[in-house]
Amino acid sequence: GHQGSLDARDWADSVRTVLDGIEAGEWSKVVLAQRVLLEFNANIEPLHLLQRLLEADDAAIAQQAEDQEAAAPATTSHVTGPRHAYLFLLQLSADESFMGCTPEKLFKLEGDQLSTEALAGTRPRGDTAETDQRLAHELLHCEKDLREVMAVRDFLMRALQPASTQVP
Repeated sequence: GHQGSLDARDWADSVRTVLDGIEAGEWSKVVLAQRVLLEFNANIEPLHLLQRLLEADDAAIAQQAEDQEAAAPATTSHVTGPRHAYLFLLQLSADESFMGCTPEKLFKLEGDQLSTEALAGTRPRGDTAETDQRLAHELLHCEKDLREVMAVRDFLMRALQPASTQVP
């Protein structure tokens, strides 16, 4: 079975409230989330679920390569795509795990240095290199997306400042 913390009507109302708030200037960035409870017929192993997420990402990469080759077969000898997502799994206890799949690098820890990415805004991949370039340019020059990036960056800087010796 599947049960969310909000039904479809409540979720739509939440989205409308957020959009109205953004339009009114009350917020610059909001991330809506809800708890989803999934019931399985048998016990599941978190690593098996993570493997399924990895397989789904591999399938997306293969499909993208196939689409690119179909769009330009004469100029494409071998197309491979980058991984679309970072997968993570935290085993909190024997009975609890937190896992996910995100296009954003949550963080990277090397020695005493932590780096993260303040990402906001998305665009689909284009079916040609030219379309990809146009979409990238559009993303980098979109005022709304740039405001969101700054909001995320400012939040991260405030949150990390107390534990840091240097925040750029």
